[in-house]
Amino acid sequence: MASIESNAVRDMYLDWTAARIRGEQQDPESWGNITAEPGAVDYLEFALGGMRAMWAVPAQRDDDRVLLWFHGGGFIAGSIYTHRKLCGHLAKAIGARVLNFEYRLLPEGVRPAPVDDAIVAYRWLLD
Repeated sequence: MASIESNAVRDMYLDWTAARIRGEQQDPESWGNITAEPGAVDYLEFALGGMRAMWAVPAQRDDDRVLLWFHGGGFIAGSIYTHRKLCGHLAKAIGARVLNFEYRLLPEGVRPAPVDDAIVAYRWLLD
């Protein structure tokens, strides 16, 4: 039997699919509505190479460790906000900061734009 959380995700995707069929825009920012706040995590927004970016910073952390997060969505959906809480949960679980960045989505960001943006974020992190 599916969990309440699994059913919530399924229902959200069914709503999005129905909206697309009707020619309506789905609300990708609602992804975060079905996730609980992790608590004891700060979110710091900033500009990274012309992109929006966000650190998820847990209160208990090792500042020598970082996770570079790609928000998902197959390069066609998602944002630093849709996966903000997930990054917060990951940050707490691993005891390190999580860097989430807003890469260009397809088709607006023609291939390989999202990959180019990922390289910019990775190089920024290495610097």
